[in-house]
Amino acid sequence: VIKTLTLDLDVGPRLHSVVRPSSNVETSGTAMAGTRRAAGYLTWSLLLRHSHKTLATQRQQRHVVPAACQNVRNIRASVNGRGTRTGAGAGAGVGIGMGNTSSTISSSSSTSLRRASTKAKASDEEEGHEVPDTVIMDVDEERMLQAFQKHQSKAKKLPFPQESRTLVDIGRYGVLSTLSEDGFPSGSIVGYAAKKENGLPIFVFSTMSSHTGEIDRDCRCSLTVTAPGFKGAADGRVSIMGKVYKVSEEEEEERIAELREEYKAKHPNAFWVDFGDFSVYEMTELVQVRLVGGFARAGSINPKAFMSAEVDGMVQFSEPICKHMNDDHVEQIPIYVKHYTGLTVDSAKMLSIDHIGMNVEANRDGQTFKVRLPYPEPAKDRKGIKDQIVTMSKAARSAAEASPSS
Repeated sequence: VIKTLTLDLDVGPRLHSVVRPSSNVETSGTAMAGTRRAAGYLTWSLLLRHSHKTLATQRQQRHVVPAACQNVRNIRASVNGRGTRTGAGAGAGVGIGMGNTSSTISSSSSTSLRRASTKAKASDEEEGHEVPDTVIMDVDEERMLQAFQKHQSKAKKLPFPQESRTLVDIGRYGVLSTLSEDGFPSGSIVGYAAKKENGLPIFVFSTMSSHTGEIDRDCRCSLTVTAPGFKGAADGRVSIMGKVYKVSEEEEEERIAELREEYKAKHPNAFWVDFGDFSVYEMTELVQVRLVGGFARAGSINPKAFMSAEVDGMVQFSEPICKHMNDDHVEQIPIYVKHYTGLTVDSAKMLSIDHIGMNVEANRDGQTFKVRLPYPEPAKDRKGIKDQIVTMSKAARSAAEASPSS
């Protein structure tokens, strides 16, 4: 079922301003709200692309638009006020409303809609006319995307403290930002190892490195660590800010030996840590932690919560499990997405796993986005992860075989 509504060009920017995702999502610190905005933005983007495809098909067929726009209020009620603006005016403002549009569009916009509806009615009398700038709403498509949005907004993810602590623990390198002599921030890529007891980083610095002198002069710094396979803004990263000090060789020789061994456990080829011109440093005071887990999932974490959080032990198996699934069972992953979220995708691959779910990269109509798929039950070990994936596979395959469209 296709619902069509001709828009005056001046309505587009208003719709766009109503539904555009909040610009301060990443600084809100509200995980659930951010997740909903992310799912809403994705629904908006996917439906926009689908509407463009529908419009192109109709133009090729020189489709005759039915007089569906005679009553704007009835259309608005039937589709809950959601739509995508396409056509020649799309560049000026494109949007899908995620709420009830009748309560958000201004009275002047409503007047424009009524005026546009009158124009549509008059032009419908000319048989065989081209589809004008149009809001197109495939009701089945919208329902599918709404189901996907609902699923993603409630999909279980690691708590912020645990996710950030885990990212720092599995990392080996990060960007250390120090304060240069002239007061400007300076970034260096350095190796580190997270301490087992609290997750704070251990460093081994050369006396020749500029950041070593800067740390000695001003102990304030930050370390930014990215998730494995980091490619851009949609991927996770965490920044920890605090004070880093050199461990005194005269007073803490035994402790230096312990810290060096802990560093070498994460960097087994770092034979140079025992050289005389390398010294051990450690962050002893954590001031702030900031996590960005991807688009619209961000927040600040209490330092005590970070240091007391448990590292997700299943993440260490992420790379081999994902490689196996993508190499040998990649055709199953789009079926998982369809079964658990209701969204049909063209292709998908597994990006990472943790003890409560998997993160998937999906492609639909040429658009790539991430999907969170929780396990039916949390996994306690590597065999448990396998058991959960097998359970998901059986459920998805059974549902696909039972579907009339399969």
